[in-house]
Amino acid sequence: MSSHSELKKKNMVIYYNMDIDFLLSHADALSLVSKDIISFNAKHSVKTRAQTEKSTSSCRMWQLIMCILDQLELHGYSVKELIVGHSLGLSETDEHMSKYNNMVKQISSVLDNVPKNQLLNALIYANQTVPGAIEMYDPETMPLANGNNYMCIYIDGMSNSILHYFTIIKTADEKYYMNSSYGSDYVCVNQYTTFLPPDEFIRFVTGLNNPDTDEDYIGEFYQKYFLAGNIGVSYSEDDYENDPSLRFADIAPNEGNLREIAVVTQNAYRGNIRCGIMHGYGELVGSVVGSVYAGGRRKIRKHRTTNKKNNRKTNKHGKTNKHRRRHTKRARSSRSSKRYSR
Repeated sequence: MSSHSELKKKNMVIYYNMDIDFLLSHADALSLVSKDIISFNAKHSVKTRAQTEKSTSSCRMWQLIMCILDQLELHGYSVKELIVGHSLGLSETDEHMSKYNNMVKQISSVLDNVPKNQLLNALIYANQTVPGAIEMYDPETMPLANGNNYMCIYIDGMSNSILHYFTIIKTADEKYYMNSSYGSDYVCVNQYTTFLPPDEFIRFVTGLNNPDTDEDYIGEFYQKYFLAGNIGVSYSEDDYENDPSLRFADIAPNEGNLREIAVVTQNAYRGNIRCGIMHGYGELVGSVVGSVYAGGRRKIRKHRTTNKKNNRKTNKHGKTNKHRRRHTKRARSSRSSKRYSR
Protein backbone atom coordinates (compact mmCIF):
# COMPACT_ATOMS: atom_id res chain seq x y z
CA MET A 1 0.00 0.00 0.00
CA SER A 2 1.36 3.44 -0.89
CA SER A 3 2.10 6.02 1.76
CA HIS A 4 -0.68 8.19 0.31
CA SER A 5 -3.17 5.36 0.69
CA GLU A 6 -1.98 4.69 4.22
CA LEU A 7 -2.45 8.35 5.11
CA LYS A 8 -5.91 8.38 3.54
CA LYS A 9 -6.89 5.25 5.44
CA LYS A 10 -5.45 6.66 8.65
CA ASN A 11 -7.46 9.85 8.26
CA MET A 12 -10.65 7.88 7.66
CA VAL A 13 -10.00 5.76 10.74
CA ILE A 14 -9.54 8.84 12.90
CA TYR A 15 -12.52 10.74 11.52
CA TYR A 16 -15.52 8.44 11.71
CA ASN A 17 -15.98 8.17 15.46
CA MET A 18 -16.76 10.84 18.08
CA ASP A 19 -17.94 13.40 15.53
CA ILE A 20 -18.08 17.17 15.97
CA ASP A 21 -21.87 17.33 16.24
CA PHE A 22 -21.78 14.93 19.17
CA LEU A 23 -18.95 16.76 20.94
CA LEU A 24 -20.73 20.10 20.56
CA SER A 25 -24.22 18.98 21.53
CA HIS A 26 -23.32 16.70 24.47
CA ALA A 27 -20.61 18.65 26.30
CA ASP A 28 -22.27 18.38 29.71
CA ALA A 29 -22.88 14.65 29.28
CA LEU A 30 -19.27 14.06 28.29
CA SER A 31 -18.01 16.03 31.30
CA LEU A 32 -20.24 13.93 33.57
CA VAL A 33 -18.93 10.70 32.03
CA SER A 34 -15.37 11.89 32.52
CA LYS A 35 -16.01 12.56 36.21
CA ASP A 36 -17.67 9.17 36.61
CA ILE A 37 -14.69 7.41 35.04
CA ILE A 38 -12.08 9.33 37.04
CA SER A 39 -13.90 8.83 40.34
CA PHE A 40 -14.50 5.14 39.68
CA ASN A 41 -10.81 4.79 38.90
CA ALA A 42 -9.84 6.74 42.03
CA LYS A 43 -12.22 4.69 44.22
CA HIS A 44 -13.56 7.71 46.08
CA SER A 45 -16.40 10.21 45.72
CA VAL A 46 -17.18 13.84 46.41
CA LYS A 47 -19.75 14.60 49.06
CA THR A 48 -21.33 17.88 48.09
CA ARG A 49 -22.92 19.41 45.02
CA ALA A 50 -20.49 22.34 45.23
CA GLN A 51 -17.53 19.98 45.05
CA THR A 52 -19.06 18.24 42.04
CA GLU A 53 -19.68 21.50 40.23
CA LYS A 54 -16.08 22.61 40.78
CA SER A 55 -14.44 19.45 39.57
CA THR A 56 -12.96 18.60 36.23
CA SER A 57 -10.60 16.15 34.67
CA SER A 58 -7.09 17.43 34.16
CA CYS A 59 -6.33 18.26 30.54
CA ARG A 60 -4.16 15.19 30.08
CA MET A 61 -6.71 12.81 31.63
CA TRP A 62 -9.61 14.23 29.64
CA GLN A 63 -7.65 14.00 26.39
CA LEU A 64 -6.92 10.36 27.21
CA ILE A 65 -10.56 9.59 28.08
CA MET A 66 -11.76 11.33 24.92
CA CYS A 67 -9.34 9.23 22.88
CA ILE A 68 -10.54 6.02 24.57
CA LEU A 69 -14.18 6.90 23.86
CA ASP A 70 -13.19 7.74 20.31
CA GLN A 71 -11.46 4.40 19.82
CA LEU A 72 -14.39 2.47 21.30
CA GLU A 73 -16.91 4.18 19.03
CA LEU A 74 -14.60 3.54 16.10
CA HIS A 75 -14.62 -0.18 16.85
CA GLY A 76 -18.40 -0.39 17.01
CA TYR A 77 -19.18 -0.01 20.70
CA SER A 78 -22.20 2.24 21.22
CA VAL A 79 -20.66 4.55 23.78
CA LYS A 80 -22.42 7.58 22.29
CA GLU A 81 -25.81 5.96 22.84
CA LEU A 82 -24.89 5.10 26.42
CA ILE A 83 -23.67 8.66 27.09
CA VAL A 84 -26.78 10.22 25.58
CA GLY A 85 -29.03 7.80 27.43
CA HIS A 86 -27.33 8.58 30.72
CA SER A 87 -27.71 12.32 30.18
CA LEU A 88 -31.43 11.85 29.41
CA GLY A 89 -31.98 9.89 32.58
CA LEU A 90 -32.32 6.51 30.91
CA SER A 91 -29.76 5.17 33.36
CA GLU A 92 -32.58 5.08 35.89
CA THR A 93 -33.61 1.88 34.12
CA ASP A 94 -31.76 -1.21 35.27
CA GLU A 95 -30.70 -2.33 31.80
CA HIS A 96 -29.22 0.99 30.72
CA MET A 97 -27.57 1.64 34.09
CA SER A 98 -25.93 -1.76 33.96
CA LYS A 99 -24.53 -1.07 30.49
CA TYR A 100 -23.43 2.44 31.41
CA ASN A 101 -21.68 1.29 34.58
CA ASN A 102 -20.03 -1.51 32.63
CA MET A 103 -18.68 1.08 30.18
CA VAL A 104 -17.32 3.20 33.06
CA LYS A 105 -15.75 0.14 34.68
CA GLN A 106 -14.07 -1.06 31.49
CA ILE A 107 -12.74 2.37 30.56
CA SER A 108 -11.31 2.51 34.07
CA SER A 109 -9.60 -0.80 33.24
CA VAL A 110 -8.06 0.86 30.19
CA LEU A 111 -6.75 3.68 32.40
CA ASP A 112 -5.23 1.07 34.71
CA ASN A 113 -3.40 -0.46 31.75
CA VAL A 114 -2.15 2.74 30.11
CA PRO A 115 0.85 3.09 32.50
CA LYS A 116 2.00 -0.36 31.38
CA ASN A 117 2.73 1.13 27.96
CA GLN A 118 6.07 2.87 28.51
CA LEU A 119 5.57 5.50 25.82
CA LEU A 120 2.05 6.45 26.92
CA ASN A 121 3.13 6.46 30.54
CA ALA A 122 5.90 8.91 29.68
CA LEU A 123 3.65 11.14 27.56
CA ILE A 124 0.66 11.24 29.90
CA TYR A 125 1.69 10.51 33.46
CA ALA A 126 5.28 11.77 33.40
CA ASN A 127 4.60 14.81 31.18
CA GLN A 128 7.64 13.81 29.15
CA THR A 129 8.42 15.32 25.75
CA VAL A 130 9.49 12.02 24.21
CA PRO A 131 11.58 12.58 21.05
CA GLY A 132 9.79 11.20 18.01
CA ALA A 133 6.45 10.99 19.83
CA ILE A 134 6.18 14.77 20.17
CA GLU A 135 7.30 17.16 17.47
CA MET A 136 7.15 20.92 17.41
CA TYR A 137 4.14 21.79 15.28
CA ASP A 138 4.84 24.11 12.36
CA PRO A 139 1.54 25.15 10.75
CA GLU A 140 3.28 26.28 7.57
CA THR A 141 4.80 22.90 6.77
CA MET A 142 2.64 20.41 8.69
CA PRO A 143 -1.00 20.36 7.58
CA LEU A 144 -3.29 18.76 10.12
CA ALA A 145 -5.00 15.48 9.28
CA ASN A 146 -8.77 15.18 9.16
CA GLY A 147 -10.06 14.12 12.56
CA ASN A 148 -8.37 14.32 15.94
CA ASN A 149 -4.93 15.88 16.18
CA TYR A 150 -3.58 15.43 19.69
CA MET A 151 -1.54 18.47 20.69
CA CYS A 152 0.30 19.83 23.70
CA ILE A 153 2.24 22.85 24.96
CA TYR A 154 5.64 21.97 26.36
CA ILE A 155 9.09 23.26 27.29
CA ASP A 156 11.62 22.09 24.74
CA GLY A 157 14.68 20.38 26.16
CA MET A 158 13.28 19.93 29.67
CA SER A 159 11.93 16.77 31.28
CA ASN A 160 8.45 16.54 32.78
CA SER A 161 7.53 19.78 31.06
CA ILE A 162 4.21 19.37 29.22
CA LEU A 163 2.10 22.30 30.43
CA HIS A 164 -1.18 21.64 28.62
CA TYR A 165 -2.84 18.95 26.49
CA PHE A 166 -5.56 19.73 23.95
CA THR A 167 -7.03 18.38 20.72
CA ILE A 168 -7.59 20.08 17.37
CA ILE A 169 -10.28 18.43 15.27
CA LYS A 170 -10.18 19.11 11.54
CA THR A 171 -13.28 18.33 9.50
CA ALA A 172 -13.51 17.29 5.89
CA ASP A 173 -14.56 20.83 4.90
CA GLU A 174 -11.32 22.26 6.37
CA LYS A 175 -12.88 23.67 9.53
CA TYR A 176 -11.02 23.55 12.86
CA TYR A 177 -12.50 22.85 16.28
CA MET A 178 -10.66 22.75 19.58
CA ASN A 179 -11.48 20.41 22.46
CA SER A 180 -9.88 21.12 25.81
CA SER A 181 -10.26 20.71 29.55
CA TYR A 182 -8.27 22.70 32.10
CA GLY A 183 -7.67 21.77 35.71
CA SER A 184 -4.79 23.44 37.55
CA ASP A 185 -3.94 25.24 40.80
CA TYR A 186 -5.57 28.35 39.35
CA VAL A 187 -8.44 27.38 37.06
CA CYS A 188 -11.16 24.80 36.58
CA VAL A 189 -12.60 24.48 33.07
CA ASN A 190 -14.75 21.52 32.12
CA GLN A 191 -14.07 19.94 28.76
CA TYR A 192 -15.75 21.63 25.84
CA THR A 193 -15.49 21.90 22.07
CA THR A 194 -15.48 25.20 20.20
CA PHE A 195 -15.04 26.39 16.64
CA LEU A 196 -11.52 27.69 16.06
CA PRO A 197 -10.75 29.82 13.00
CA PRO A 198 -7.59 28.34 11.42
CA ASP A 199 -5.92 31.75 11.14
CA GLU A 200 -6.29 32.35 14.89
CA PHE A 201 -4.80 28.97 15.70
CA ILE A 202 -1.92 29.52 13.29
CA ARG A 203 -1.24 32.95 14.80
CA PHE A 204 -1.22 31.45 18.30
CA VAL A 205 1.14 28.61 17.40
CA THR A 206 3.47 30.94 15.52
CA GLY A 207 3.63 33.35 18.47
CA LEU A 208 4.10 30.53 20.97
CA ASN A 209 6.94 28.95 19.00
CA ASN A 210 8.63 32.31 18.35
CA PRO A 211 8.76 34.26 21.62
CA ASP A 212 8.46 38.08 21.52
CA THR A 213 6.95 38.07 18.02
CA ASP A 214 3.27 38.21 19.05
CA GLU A 215 3.37 37.82 22.82
CA ASP A 216 0.18 39.70 23.63
CA TYR A 217 -1.86 37.33 21.50
CA ILE A 218 -0.80 34.34 23.62
CA GLY A 219 -2.81 35.68 26.55
CA GLU A 220 -5.73 36.63 24.30
CA PHE A 221 -5.88 33.12 22.86
CA TYR A 222 -5.72 31.52 26.31
CA GLN A 223 -8.56 33.72 27.55
CA LYS A 224 -10.72 33.12 24.49
CA TYR A 225 -10.18 29.40 23.90
CA PHE A 226 -8.46 27.53 26.74
CA LEU A 227 -9.93 29.32 29.75
CA ALA A 228 -13.46 30.22 28.63
CA GLY A 229 -15.93 29.09 31.28
CA ASN A 230 -13.44 28.94 34.15
CA ILE A 231 -15.53 28.43 37.30
CA GLY A 232 -12.67 29.12 39.71
CA VAL A 233 -10.86 27.06 42.33
CA SER A 234 -9.94 27.45 45.99
CA TYR A 235 -6.73 29.18 46.99
CA SER A 236 -3.84 26.81 47.56
CA GLU A 237 -2.11 26.17 50.86
CA ASP A 238 0.78 28.38 49.70
CA ASP A 239 -1.67 31.27 49.29
CA TYR A 240 -3.43 31.05 52.62
CA GLU A 241 -0.25 30.35 54.58
CA ASN A 242 0.70 33.94 53.77
CA ASP A 243 -2.85 35.22 54.15
CA PRO A 244 -5.08 33.13 56.49
CA SER A 245 -8.20 34.98 55.28
CA LEU A 246 -7.89 33.10 51.97
CA ARG A 247 -8.20 29.66 53.58
CA PHE A 248 -11.83 29.12 52.57
CA ALA A 249 -11.93 31.59 49.67
CA ASP A 250 -11.95 30.94 45.94
CA ILE A 251 -9.71 32.44 43.32
CA ALA A 252 -11.89 34.65 41.14
CA PRO A 253 -12.03 33.35 37.55
CA ASN A 254 -10.39 36.44 36.10
CA GLU A 255 -7.55 36.27 38.63
CA GLY A 256 -7.13 32.56 37.99
CA ASN A 257 -6.98 33.13 34.25
CA LEU A 258 -4.25 35.74 34.64
CA ARG A 259 -2.24 33.41 36.88
CA GLU A 260 -2.56 30.56 34.39
CA ILE A 261 -1.55 32.75 31.45
CA ALA A 262 1.49 33.90 33.41
CA VAL A 263 2.60 30.26 33.66
CA VAL A 264 3.42 30.61 29.97
CA THR A 265 4.07 34.29 29.31
CA GLN A 266 6.17 34.89 32.44
CA ASN A 267 7.77 31.49 32.57
CA ALA A 268 11.49 31.44 33.27
CA TYR A 269 11.79 29.11 30.27
CA ARG A 270 9.50 31.10 27.97
CA GLY A 271 12.10 31.01 25.20
CA ASN A 272 11.77 27.22 24.99
CA ILE A 273 7.97 26.87 25.16
CA ARG A 274 6.51 25.27 22.04
CA CYS A 275 3.32 23.84 20.63
CA GLY A 276 3.70 20.14 19.86
CA ILE A 277 1.80 17.46 18.02
CA MET A 278 1.80 13.93 19.42
CA HIS A 279 2.36 11.48 16.59
CA GLY A 280 0.60 8.14 16.85
CA TYR A 281 -1.20 9.01 20.10
CA GLY A 282 -4.54 7.63 18.90
CA GLU A 283 -2.99 4.41 17.68
CA LEU A 284 -1.10 3.92 20.95
CA VAL A 285 -4.25 4.38 23.02
CA GLY A 286 -6.11 2.16 20.57
CA SER A 287 -3.64 -0.65 21.18
CA VAL A 288 -4.30 -0.51 24.93
CA VAL A 289 -8.05 -0.40 24.34
CA GLY A 290 -7.75 -3.44 22.08
CA SER A 291 -5.79 -5.42 24.65
CA VAL A 292 -8.31 -4.69 27.41
CA TYR A 293 -11.38 -5.42 25.30
CA ALA A 294 -9.94 -8.47 23.58
CA GLY A 295 -11.83 -10.90 25.80
CA GLY A 296 -15.55 -11.29 25.21
CA ARG A 297 -16.36 -10.71 28.85
CA ARG A 298 -14.73 -7.29 28.71
CA LYS A 299 -16.63 -5.97 25.71
CA ILE A 300 -19.26 -3.25 26.02
CA ARG A 301 -22.42 -4.64 24.51
CA LYS A 302 -23.49 -2.97 21.32
CA HIS A 303 -26.83 -1.24 21.65
CA ARG A 304 -29.53 -3.14 19.79
CA THR A 305 -33.03 -2.06 18.89
CA THR A 306 -34.21 -5.50 17.79
CA ASN A 307 -33.79 -9.10 18.93
CA LYS A 308 -32.92 -8.06 22.46
CA LYS A 309 -32.21 -10.92 24.76
CA ASN A 310 -34.11 -10.98 27.99
CA ASN A 311 -31.33 -10.94 30.54
CA ARG A 312 -33.55 -10.56 33.56
CA LYS A 313 -33.89 -13.53 35.82
CA THR A 314 -37.32 -14.73 36.91
CA ASN A 315 -38.16 -16.23 40.27
CA LYS A 316 -40.19 -19.33 40.90
CA HIS A 317 -43.43 -17.32 40.74
CA GLY A 318 -42.55 -16.04 37.26
CA LYS A 319 -41.89 -12.49 38.45
CA THR A 320 -39.00 -10.48 37.11
CA ASN A 321 -36.22 -9.60 39.52
CA LYS A 322 -34.75 -6.17 38.93
CA HIS A 323 -30.99 -5.81 38.75
CA ARG A 324 -29.50 -3.96 41.67
CA ARG A 325 -28.59 -0.46 40.64
CA ARG A 326 -24.96 0.40 40.70
CA HIS A 327 -24.18 4.09 40.88
CA THR A 328 -20.82 5.34 39.72
CA LYS A 329 -18.86 7.59 42.02
CA ARG A 330 -17.77 11.03 41.06
CA ALA A 331 -14.73 12.78 42.33
CA ARG A 332 -12.66 15.81 41.87
CA SER A 333 -9.50 14.89 40.07
CA SER A 334 -6.25 16.23 41.36
CA ARG A 335 -5.13 19.39 39.68
CA SER A 336 -1.50 18.50 39.22
CA SER A 337 0.83 19.93 36.62
CA LYS A 338 4.39 21.10 36.92
CA ARG A 339 4.69 24.87 36.92
CA TYR A 340 8.17 26.04 35.93
CA SER A 341 7.31 29.69 36.57
CA ARG A 342 6.85 29.00 40.29
